[in-house]
Amino acid sequence: MLLAGTPKISCATIVQSQKPLERLHETLAPLAPPGEHIQRRVTGLIGASGPVTLDIVQGKQENYEDQHPVATQICIVRAWPKSCYVPRIGSNIFYVAVKAEPVEIAPGHQALLLWTGSYQYDEPSILLSLVVMGHKGKLVDTLPHVIFGPQDESKLWYDPVISPYLLVSTAVAIWMEDDNSQFGNHRYWIRTYEYCPELVQYTEANFISLEKKFPGLDARHKENLVINRVMPTLKSRLSRRSSKCVESKEKLK
Repeated sequence: MLLAGTPKISCATIVQSQKPLERLHETLAPLAPPGEHIQRRVTGLIGASGPVTLDIVQGKQENYEDQHPVATQICIVRAWPKSCYVPRIGSNIFYVAVKAEPVEIAPGHQALLLWTGSYQYDEPSILLSLVVMGHKGKLVDTLPHVIFGPQDESKLWYDPVISPYLLVSTAVAIWMEDDNSQFGNHRYWIRTYEYCPELVQYTEANFISLEKKFPGLDARHKENLVINRVMPTLKSRLSRRSSKCVESKEKLK
């Protein structure tokens, strides 16, 4: 057993670009008013034969008590049959689009970087999606379920020695039974995902369980304090793998 006690994962895990991403606040910041259309043209969308225009229809959730929320949906303009993606994990829908922009997975290959949020009890959580065109022209999320909260870290980064594709690392605060306050010190789980073109999916390439605790509300998390601390070890482990798209697990002090 890597960690003592029973861990609780905070509503956690997202991805941050090479510049630090803004922290979560008490309310979501929608891209547009409910029902408004936001269009993004993507050249080189994975799975598409040419440039694609994506139409994001803004959803609505005013707060946790909202009895009539409306889901965000992303559709391909002029596609037939109609192809739309609704950000969700099982029955949990993420209603409000807060970011939507093309991102390069590899030279000439792009995805739509999408953040959609929902209110979960007393704070919002955001689902990160990297949307591409999958089987039969359907829009799909290439990432496993990646959700982030205010005490977590994430980073999008490149290293051609490890992979020709964009890498995604996240550091998730783990709340133990003996310390379940957001103001306390927490251990972190660090996961790194790599893109596997054969699967048209990101898969977990490395998992690190940290024994050392970090303050959950430390402002340095905005600069990826935890991820940067383990990055040399992480790169070393990933570069020494015998094959790609294979997970390795580590425990660090």
